[in-house]
Amino acid sequence: MSSFLPDLPEKLVRYVFNLDQGEHLDRPCRTCDAVTDQVAVSYSEMPGLRGNELERLIGRVFDIVPLAPVVGGKPTVCSCGTVNR
Repeated sequence: MSSFLPDLPEKLVRYVFNLDQGEHLDRPCRTCDAVTDQVAVSYSEMPGLRGNELERLIGRVFDIVPLAPVVGGKPTVCSCGTVNR
């Protein structure tokens, strides 16, 4: 139990700010309606924020906005290619 406590603040910070890109999560996909292994990505990989460099920059800013993943959901990509939140 004592080894878990020092990691808690770092894990919390990594979740509150979207810093765990590449993390694997089992989540339902809105396209294929199955629970699949999905990979966490940056907000800049979301369809509405990857059209040009300014939109990608805005997506990167969302990654460091406190609580954005908590309020809006952590963006993940399903094996079928759908970006879910």
